Amino acid sequence: MKSNLLKKILSSGVQAVSVQILGGVFFLLIAKYLTKDDVGIYSWANGTAMAITMILSYGMDQIVLRRIAATEGSGWPAAAYLFHAIITSLFSLFVLLVLTYTLSNSMMVYLPLFFISQALIFIGNPLKQLLSARQEFKPFAIISVISNLSKLIVALVLIRSKTIHLNDVVYTLIACAAFEFIGLIFYLVFADNFRLKFKKTAYFKLLKEATPQFIAVIFDAVLARADVFLVGILCVASIAAEYGFAYRIYEIAKLPLSVISPILLARFAPMFNTNEKLTDDKREILQQLVNIEAFVATLIPLVLCIIWSPLLDYFYDNKFGAVNFLQFAILSISIPISFYINMLWTIGFASKKFKQITKIIAISALFNVIANRLLIPVWGGNGAAISFLATTVLQLIGYHWLVSKYFMRFSSVSFFILLFTGIVAYFVALKVTGNIFGQLVIGVGVYMLAAIMFRQVKKQHLIIVKDFLKK
Repeated sequence: MKSNLLKKILSSGVQAVSVQILGGVFFLLIAKYLTKDDVGIYSWANGTAMAITMILSYGMDQIVLRRIAATEGSGWPAAAYLFHAIITSLFSLFVLLVLTYTLSNSMMVYLPLFFISQALIFIGNPLKQLLSARQEFKPFAIISVISNLSKLIVALVLIRSKTIHLNDVVYTLIACAAFEFIGLIFYLVFADNFRLKFKKTAYFKLLKEATPQFIAVIFDAVLARADVFLVGILCVASIAAEYGFAYRIYEIAKLPLSVISPILLARFAPMFNTNEKLTDDKREILQQLVNIEAFVATLIPLVLCIIWSPLLDYFYDNKFGAVNFLQFAILSISIPISFYINMLWTIGFASKKFKQITKIIAISALFNVIANRLLIPVWGGNGAAISFLATTVLQLIGYHWLVSKYFMRFSSVSFFILLFTGIVAYFVALKVTGNIFGQLVIGVGVYMLAAIMFRQVKKQHLIIVKDFLKK
């Protein structure tokens, strides 16, 4: 039974990662052939549209998922959420069109179009939640992979014909999002006998249940997109492009979390489901998991920082690369911190410390907005990256306090040793040779050798992780 559960979690996680990778490849491809200003508009408008749809969700996603599962696959929560998504999306689109007509800003012109793309994805969320609650991951996986492959094919055709423009990109995104929504409707109606039966009482019941989560959703949206939004508002499009590109690579670098997070949550939930204190054995397992995560999570930015400038300067003809290396380098320090935060957050979430988590998110979001507002006008994209890193550190402090107070005190010594070792390995590699392949070998070699010498990676760590995942 547990083995089947792990397979399903891995399956859904791998599918999610594969789709994000295809979406990331699409962005990296079009970024080469669009003008720099167009890349900036794309990053700002798409990121802003995503933040809007996050807020429009009203915190219903997890509630709908739980409701469907609790009612043995009943479709009424999905129907109520679908009604909510359609109505709020149409109203928001109307507001955006009015603002676009009123402001006549080059950035704002594309926002309604990108919002249509994101709104179609948002409207499809209730249907995805219905399938997820029923443990049916395959249908949407097929639909989304076809959609994302189609995006890549269209992009390649446009590039080959040398006619690619930002309009073509956004219309492609809209068409593929519409395909995903229509594909979900067809599958559920014809293969699953889904019937859209909207119930007024059911909708207001969902609204009432989701209301406590709404504030947290707003702060989540602010925390996720405030820097991208403010860079677009306070800076010229080219600076927004540089930061948006660096931030997108940062997001791709964090994709392993998409697989790790659900596995950890499934394993931690039984451990924290009772009021019993953690045993010494369980504390040791959690500590070793933090150490092995820190090792892998630090290796990712080390490799990316080494190849960043040489590879991107060559592929993007100096449009991206050395020009925004410092932004990515600052953001990349957040990668291992994010893995650590994810571990601590999972423990807090599994033990239902929702109020404390919401407070941490709220404080971090407010700090993020203030820091961005102060630093972006002075340092542009570098200011946004510094603000993001500072906010990430603030979150780490908050979650570390939460877990230390209620569960156990983690030792962060190994985490900081590995982080420092990764930084040293990077500079050693650059000092020894100017060849990118040589730098990779030296950088990774120095990092791994130092980790072994300082006993930060041992055979015992791997055995513990293996046994933990097999349980």
